[in-house]
Amino acid sequence: MNLQKKIRGFHLFLVIILVNISLYESKLYAQRNQSSLNEGLERNETNKLDVPDIFINKNYLKVKDEENFYILGPGDKFNLRLNQLYEIDNTKSLGGNYLIDNDGIVTLPRIKRVKVSGLTIKELTELLNKEFSLYLKNVDVTIEIIQYRIAKIYLDGAVMNPGLHLLNIGKVANIPSNNSIEDFKDKIGSGSTLFDALQTAGGVNFDADLGNIEVTRINSISNGGGRIKTTLNLFNTLDLSDLSQNINLRDGDTIFIPSIKDIKSLGLNKILKSNINPKFINIYVSGRVKEPGIKKLSSSSTLVDSINISGGAKVVKGKVKFLRYKNDGTVDNRSFRYNKRAKRGSYKNPYLLNGDIIFIEDNFLSVSTQVLNEITDPLRSLLSAYTFFKIIDD
Repeated sequence: MNLQKKIRGFHLFLVIILVNISLYESKLYAQRNQSSLNEGLERNETNKLDVPDIFINKNYLKVKDEENFYILGPGDKFNLRLNQLYEIDNTKSLGGNYLIDNDGIVTLPRIKRVKVSGLTIKELTELLNKEFSLYLKNVDVTIEIIQYRIAKIYLDGAVMNPGLHLLNIGKVANIPSNNSIEDFKDKIGSGSTLFDALQTAGGVNFDADLGNIEVTRINSISNGGGRIKTTLNLFNTLDLSDLSQNINLRDGDTIFIPSIKDIKSLGLNKILKSNINPKFINIYVSGRVKEPGIKKLSSSSTLVDSINISGGAKVVKGKVKFLRYKNDGTVDNRSFRYNKRAKRGSYKNPYLLNGDIIFIEDNFLSVSTQVLNEITDPLRSLLSAYTFFKIIDD
């Protein structure tokens, strides 16, 4: 028994010696390379990073590999792990969860403040592997985003509400060190897509060319920076022929939807059948209708539908005035004779958008009747009073 204890003690003594030697070598290694650590971790974002080139092709925006293409920025939160140094022998780990501050900086163990905004996950991994190697041997950094920042997306063109929109592109639950990501898949949110952005903007105009949507995105530093551009056909997503056209959006993306002069019935039908636009719209109907006022209609309603919902046009009526205020500041102002049999989507029976105004004017006969009523109303009142007093006298 004493011999076994002595053997165990000797083994423990050897382990302690080996650990001390390893720590001493790491310390010497760090001192020799201290100068490289001070070479500006907070470097200008325009500087070229020492990371491998990534091949770019025309389908760049459609690729969903976040390690290569998701660009980190203020508000992102990521989990950092360093190979075998995560919770070993109850010692404090060098890993953990880190939030990127408003300056695009995180404070990490040993290497302190690091500028990470503008880098992809792959680029940051390469950088940290290089910096942590000054302190540790055989470093293998793993980075995983656990919370995405709010994305600012700019929409323009044939959309209901163009301009800057904020999108929550998804969150990932915090992942404990002793569990795999497979156990938490039900807690991982999906990012906002092109389709989601159009819904957020209130939908699209009926003349929107969803087959030629232009999307630009900030390019990664290792790929040269600047912006890259692609064209998407969302019609193929609406009929489920190509779901890859409905890409996940990222912070800083811009979306432009062109208009087409001649509305294609096929494209219009796809828009009407989809849920890109709100299910209901509010329009205003007034003038020579039986029940004027604000009307809530289906988003596929036309001008004739709105007049029918308002009780129909009165028998004596004039021309129809149609007003639509466009996003570019112009006004679609139409004047025509009412035709309840006009083709749906035609000039005299357009599909309606939220905020449209419809007014049925008076004609000569209705105006003449109103003038006569205004003239005879006082006489009618006097005659009614005379009749009343005559009845009393009798």
